Amino acid sequence: MTHLADYDALTHAKNYSMYTRDATELFSDAQKHSDPLTLMTLDVDHFKHINDTYGHLAGNAVLINIANTLQTTLQHHGKEDQIYRTGGEEFNIVFPKMTPEQANPIVNECWNAIRSADFKYKGQIINVTISVGVTAMRSDDSLIDDTYRRADESLYMSKQHGRDKVTVEGHLQNMAG
Repeated sequence: MTHLADYDALTHAKNYSMYTRDATELFSDAQKHSDPLTLMTLDVDHFKHINDTYGHLAGNAVLINIANTLQTTLQHHGKEDQIYRTGGEEFNIVFPKMTPEQANPIVNECWNAIRSADFKYKGQIINVTISVGVTAMRSDDSLIDDTYRRADESLYMSKQHGRDKVTVEGHLQNMAG
C-alpha cells in the first residue's frame, strides 16, 4: 500500500507527494548543514503532439520509457532514488550535496539519453526530446518552492528557445548532442 501511495502507477517513479516530502526534507537538511542542493525539472517536448499522432497509449509508453531511461542514467551515477513524476509529462530530479556544476554531467547524460533513445510503440519509432531547467538552492530560499520556481523558469527558457535545450540558472547551455 505504501508503494502505491508513494509511486506513480504508470512510470514507477516517485510521485508528486513523495517529491514534496523528500525535496522539503532534503532542502531543510541542505540549509541546516550549508550543503549545496540542485534541482532539475524536465518536460517532454510536444507531448500533446505525441498523443495526438500516435495515441494516448503511445504517450503512456513514452512516459514509461523516459522514466526508465532516466532511472538507468541515475543508477549509473549512484543516484537511483531521485526521480519524481511531478506532472503529466514533467519529471523532477533532486541532486543533494551537489552544485549545478557537479550535477551538469548527469544532467547532460539524462538529456542526451532521452534524445538519442529509440522510443518504439507498435513498430513505430517516436522521436522524443526534453526541455530542462536546473537551479541551485540559494541562501535566501525559504522553501523548496523558491528553488523549484527558478528551475521552472529555466525550463520555460529552454522551451522558449526552441525546446530540446538545457537551461541552468537562466543560461542556455551548449550541450553535446
